[in-house]
Amino acid sequence: MLVRKQYVNLTQDETEDEFADAAVTKNGKAGKKNASGLLVFVGVFFVLGIGFAMLMSRHSFVTPLPVRDDLNDGTYQLVKIPPVLTSNDSFSGDDPRLYELFRENLQDRATTHLGYPSKGYVNLNTYNKRMERRRKRMAALDEVRVKYCGPITDEYLEAQRKGKTGHPSTRWVGVMNRKSLSRIRYRYSNDTISYVDKSSGTRKKQIRDTFRSFCSAPHPDLPDTTISIERQGPFFGTGSLDWTQIQFVDDVANVASEFTNKTIYVIGTFFGTVLRDGSVIDYPPLHIHHAHVHPYRRMGERIHVKSMPFENIEHHVMIQTHGDGGCKSKLGGADCNLHQLPNGQGYRVVDSSGFNVNYEINDVRPTGSDPLEYYVDIVIMWTEEKRIETTFMQIGSPIFGHGWMTYMLPLDSNSNFAYWKHKNSWLGPGEISNFITHTHMSLTDSLYVFKGNKAFDYLEKYRHDKLKGRLPYVFDCHNNTMEIGKNNILGVVVGSGAELVCEATRPSLQLFCDEEQHDCVYRDSRVEFNCKEKVRLEKDEELVIIAFNKVRNTSTVPLTRQSPINNLLYVSTFGEGYVAHQHSFFRFDFVSDRANTGMMGKSSGNADRDFATNSYAPPALFLYSLFPDDSYKFINDGISDGHKLKENMIEGCSSFNYDVDL
Repeated sequence: MLVRKQYVNLTQDETEDEFADAAVTKNGKAGKKNASGLLVFVGVFFVLGIGFAMLMSRHSFVTPLPVRDDLNDGTYQLVKIPPVLTSNDSFSGDDPRLYELFRENLQDRATTHLGYPSKGYVNLNTYNKRMERRRKRMAALDEVRVKYCGPITDEYLEAQRKGKTGHPSTRWVGVMNRKSLSRIRYRYSNDTISYVDKSSGTRKKQIRDTFRSFCSAPHPDLPDTTISIERQGPFFGTGSLDWTQIQFVDDVANVASEFTNKTIYVIGTFFGTVLRDGSVIDYPPLHIHHAHVHPYRRMGERIHVKSMPFENIEHHVMIQTHGDGGCKSKLGGADCNLHQLPNGQGYRVVDSSGFNVNYEINDVRPTGSDPLEYYVDIVIMWTEEKRIETTFMQIGSPIFGHGWMTYMLPLDSNSNFAYWKHKNSWLGPGEISNFITHTHMSLTDSLYVFKGNKAFDYLEKYRHDKLKGRLPYVFDCHNNTMEIGKNNILGVVVGSGAELVCEATRPSLQLFCDEEQHDCVYRDSRVEFNCKEKVRLEKDEELVIIAFNKVRNTSTVPLTRQSPINNLLYVSTFGEGYVAHQHSFFRFDFVSDRANTGMMGKSSGNADRDFATNSYAPPALFLYSLFPDDSYKFINDGISDGHKLKENMIEGCSSFNYDVDL
């Protein structure tokens, strides 16, 4: 296929889980052997051995250390955390240059650290049962999307240009809007500089239009379920990181007439770039910068309870994907953008006047590439039959500096971390599952999610005790390292008794080279989350997200410091050496006990009334987090001085260096 011949996929073998499990088993056997030797030769240590076993039964992966509480108020304790195992078995090939890239981008780490398979943790991308389920679900969708609906034909496109809604060569149809065929206008920029620069002329930034096509049919496997699809396009990419920008198109998939004055349940969604025949296009060559579909045109009182923070933020997306949404190629690629709920569950949507979508797509092929014709498919699977009310829950990272939900990082070889929490105050007790995160992998070292009501307080005490109150915190500016700092921070959380929910021990990246392997780059892929499949979350119980970040030459610098958008937007704001591109969203599906037992009341369509009557289960809920008020004292009402942020963040870094080697 033309689209896939542009790149050679050099991803590593997925052997880390097996390696980590084997290493744990081996170490466990060695530990037992040593312990039995001590008992034979040194009988006096018998009692200590029993005590050690009791502690290990509580925390199977930690060894307690003396309390390291400089405040002497008993507010936290530190436990020892084992290092992440490494395995070169996951590298395929004998090119030393590629091996150096592999190690520099942390791909030699095992995907298991604190969450052992023996404790019920699985890699959500490679777990065989999940992979097989995903494959079957995508095949069922393609029975409609590809086989039933058929391709976009030349004859159909010509009919659309003449204002006609369809052609016998395909089942795709257009829709009349008043007296003309419904089309969409979009902005195209042939590179990033013209995308950012509002003064660019029409030669580089153009307003174009294209067609909307629709197809709908019953789901082949699920009774009483309809698959409604919109295919937008054609679009034409030309490489050079061009931008195709769609802003708020209403009535996605032409379902408004079906949803008005009704309660429907969405049971599955998909967003992806495709060819004429529906074949999904992976990344590269097309990068989905972001794609957001909202269940209501105006969400305010439909979703947001007045007692929640950030009342004016309307970002409750029910369908979303980004550049890190697709799996690695051999694990399904962009097929992983299909999000389908377990049988019996559904996102409840009440009296919707139609969904709306916005997205931006980049063609990352080299400058001067031949035009690439592509389309965008948006899929909604829905039913009018009652389902267990499910909420697509999203926890956004705090804002630090300027930018959409980003926090500022030094763009040099230093490492840093940040943490925040979510308190389950509005949805009641229930279960969470289907975990995913969105973060910029080129800046990521690792990410951990814990559950427990003491973890955040322990971290706060540790921050004041050891980190000078700073957050985000740059390890290297304070005679610290990522390795030591991470061990201590995770030790504090584990010492609080918190339960691990998910861990991503390394950035999820996939190596691509040109055909001669002269130009190689790591690109984002779906997070390699090691999680429990389901986790209980009580009312007012807290989730704590800890993000560790590390700038790396080969993956980060070409995508950030050298980026024109960085030069135009961020260097001028923060000074050289800074980029405000990182954010870390944690997403999952939530099912309350009330919904699971059939006790959820009928929705009124108003969030406050539903909340007051125990009927609150919005289809999607996006909540943000805040950094502690005292982490940087000059921040007021979310508005900050970029240069002061820089000055405070790098305090203590006498040899701060942003000119990392290329």
